[in-house]
Amino acid sequence: MKFFKKLMRLIALIFLMLLATVGVGLSGGIPMPSSGRKENTIEVKTEVEEEEEESPDQQIKPQ
Repeated sequence: MKFFKKLMRLIALIFLMLLATVGVGLSGGIPMPSSGRKENTIEVKTEVEEEEEESPDQQIKPQ
């Protein structure tokens, strides 16, 4: 009876390992954290308005 219990525990352990490997295979595993984090810098873009008179060389481009 002791041999049977040990065998069942071993089979259960192997079955759980098999399920874990299938789950990791399907989901792709744990994503590795990136070691070099980029700083979150917010750039504020400002436009410098020129005089109202434009030279004939400049064209207004629609945005």
